[in-house]
Amino acid sequence: MWLNDRIHIYRGSGIFCFNCTDWTEYVRESKYKLVCPKCGDVLELEPTLWDLVQDYRQEKGFSMAKLACLASVSRSTIYNIENKYVIPKKKTVLKLAEVLGADKDVFLDKLEEIRKANAK
Repeated sequence: MWLNDRIHIYRGSGIFCFNCTDWTEYVRESKYKLVCPKCGDVLELEPTLWDLVQDYRQEKGFSMAKLACLASVSRSTIYNIENKYVIPKKKTVLKLAEVLGADKDVFLDKLEEIRKANAK
């Protein structure tokens, strides 16, 4: 599976390193940064909508229940979004962006990326 033009995941774990020209287990340096242990190649990953919801929620210090209450959705909706079990509705995404103080356009762009990826 190709994540982008540089990242190919092999059997869900290994990544093909174009510098080493070999399959390797990249080491996670941070949530969105992977490093090849052989050559030091760094892969910066872009957060998905699901990741952004969780990141903003944690940054604000909200529990899932508090965010759900503020956004007028169920706690299970927040749980399912953060765990990538559902593709949220546009209305939900807009409400979450508003409550979290996030850029609505960024959230909508990320939603569109998910929809396009799942339309294939």
